Amino acid sequence: MASGSPPLTGVTKITENDIICGRGGVALKHPGNLAYRKIVGLNKGIYATCLKVEKLKISKSIVAAIREIEGRFLEREDGKPTSSLDERDENGNPVTWKDIGDKRAIEKTSQALREGQPKLLKKLAAMQGNMAQAPLPQSAQTTQQQQMQEQMNSSWSGDPSP
Repeated sequence: MASGSPPLTGVTKITENDIICGRGGVALKHPGNLAYRKIVGLNKGIYATCLKVEKLKISKSIVAAIREIEGRFLEREDGKPTSSLDERDENGNPVTWKDIGDKRAIEKTSQALREGQPKLLKKLAAMQGNMAQAPLPQSAQTTQQQQMQEQMNSSWSGDPSP
C-alpha cells in the first residue's frame, strides 16, 4: 500500500465518500451510498443492453470513480449489523471497518446493476417497440446517446447529494 493511501483494515473514521456495505438505515442514508446508488441507477439501462465484456467494464468504472474520490467500500470487521456510524463495541472502543477490496466491490456493483433487470428489459423492449413505429434518424440517435453520456458525467461531480 502506498503511503498516503487510506488503511484497508481498522478504519474508525468513515467519510462521506465511503460506501457502507450492509443493510439497514445506516447504509441506505449514508451520503456515499446515496451517490453510489445514483451512479448505479444511471448505468442500469446501458448495463442491461450491452455485451457481457462491457458489463464488467461498467462495474469496474463505477468502482474506479468511487476510488478516485478516495471512497472506500467498507464493512464492519466484526460482521455485525450497524445501527450507527458512531457505534462502539462492548469494551467502549469505536467499531472498526475494513475495505472489501476491488474484487468484491466490483462483484457488489455488478449485482446492484442487475437488480430489477428483468423489469427494466421489459420496459426497454416496450419502448423499442414504440420506437420501431417511428424510428429516429441516425443523427438523433447519436445525439440521444451523447445526452445520456453527458448526463452520466455531470451527475457525478463528487457531490453526494441527489
